[in-house]
Amino acid sequence: MRFYPCVRLIKNPVFTFTSGRLESTIATHHGSKIRFAPLTESLPEISALDKSLTNRDAIYRYSLDQSDKFWATLARSRLDWYSDFHTVQNCDMAKGQFEWFSGGKLNASVNCVDRHAKADPNRVALIWERDEAGTEVKITY
Repeated sequence: MRFYPCVRLIKNPVFTFTSGRLESTIATHHGSKIRFAPLTESLPEISALDKSLTNRDAIYRYSLDQSDKFWATLARSRLDWYSDFHTVQNCDMAKGQFEWFSGGKLNASVNCVDRHAKADPNRVALIWERDEAGTEVKITY
């Protein structure tokens, strides 16, 4: 018995330049192709922080220069927290100390499953591909 997530990655992605955008087909989802979206469209909450963040290089530089603000914005906008964190990161490479989102509490199941189940309970969450070729079972949230 094998279980696969709904998204199947493509081993050798193909890059194309379409309508002035570099895109890549990286995976398939129920037969449809999933493409890399332009980074600014994928991270609207970051683009809203600073209007000059219009391309990958600018966003990358911002993520280094304003690291705490960058990661705090993403963490607060994309995850449901029971308790908010007070410190984004406390890292010391020399001591091997790495702490992220100190003081914060979240539930992985809520963030990975529950909120998707609530939003779209009939969406396929898991595809069970049986040992017999061509047979699969789709399990929804």
